[in-house]
Amino acid sequence: MRFDNLAETLRRGGIAPKHVRRYIAELRDHADDLINAGASPQEARAQLGNEETLAAEMLARDELKTLGARYPVPFYGAGPAISLLVSYVAAVLIIVACISVLNLTIGKAAIISSGPLHQIGDAYCCLVENALSPLVGLGFIATAFRQRSNSIWLMFGLALISLIGASADMSVTPPPDMASPGELQFGFGISSPPFPGLGPTLQHALINLALVAPALAWLWVVRRRQGETPKLPH
Repeated sequence: MRFDNLAETLRRGGIAPKHVRRYIAELRDHADDLINAGASPQEARAQLGNEETLAAEMLARDELKTLGARYPVPFYGAGPAISLLVSYVAAVLIIVACISVLNLTIGKAAIISSGPLHQIGDAYCCLVENALSPLVGLGFIATAFRQRSNSIWLMFGLALISLIGASADMSVTPPPDMASPGELQFGFGISSPPFPGLGPTLQHALINLALVAPALAWLWVVRRRQGETPKLPH
């Protein structure tokens, strides 16, 4: 027995996908038991109750809803920025760990003289600066689609991480000689008039937004086809 419409109603109502799957599985098992006991599929469905009643039982339980459904403003408005900052911390810890391992294995002299290692370090920093923001944004768009969310706060969150990502700056400078230490720098910088640098930062932010725009537009189209449009929470 299929409960596709009920499952979709629950997802749109904010029920977490895992709870939807469990509930639908329980209903199917109950229906199978009724049928095995001699009831027809129509009788089994009638005994379970109509879809409105079955959905209301789940939708009334806030503890079964996703964080995005219960707290859309902090989850979609601030969640992407928090996730991006955590990702930056993880990225810094990763490169610190790699440098420590290289010091212990090949030694400082080899690090100083290895051109490929310097290129790898530069490429890693470039990846962190340019890719983390769009990746986090795509992750939240995928979450919004999976949870059937239509909160407009997602757009605010994406704009915020695009600006944060555009202002991020990371660099690794190898030690120039055996007596000098190397440098790992990470920070954020947004200049404002009359100081230079605001233009490139905003351009980078627009590029970050452009990278996630197709996925966001696709999410909007899917929601409109389902009869929904992004909205602010009530």
